[in-house]
Amino acid sequence: KAAAYYQANGKDKALKEFNTPNNQFVKGGLYVFAYDMSGTIIAHPVNKKLVGINFSKTPDVDGKLFRKDIIELAQKSGNGWVDYKYKNPASGKIEQKTTYLQKAGDIVICCGAYK
Repeated sequence: KAAAYYQANGKDKALKEFNTPNNQFVKGGLYVFAYDMSGTIIAHPVNKKLVGINFSKTPDVDGKLFRKDIIELAQKSGNGWVDYKYKNPASGKIEQKTTYLQKAGDIVICCGAYK
């Protein structure tokens, strides 16, 4: 849905929507966030402090450069899944997370869920 919204409304309007708290792409603990092709977060409706920061060289607790993997998979396949470990804001614990990604134009739209 988020990729279709991007296609129908353009990048600027899509990023504005994706960055709005409680937007139409936020469903409980699930929400859409986005990276540019360098790995910089360009949309995050839950934690605005992350927007504008490049985390491509920041690994998870096991040393996995998952954001780099997200960008590479987007460039290679256009979509797919990446698994990694991340702090769950609900539990405060490091947990297994899986993120679906979809390349749209020159951005990567993502949505992740804790397993």
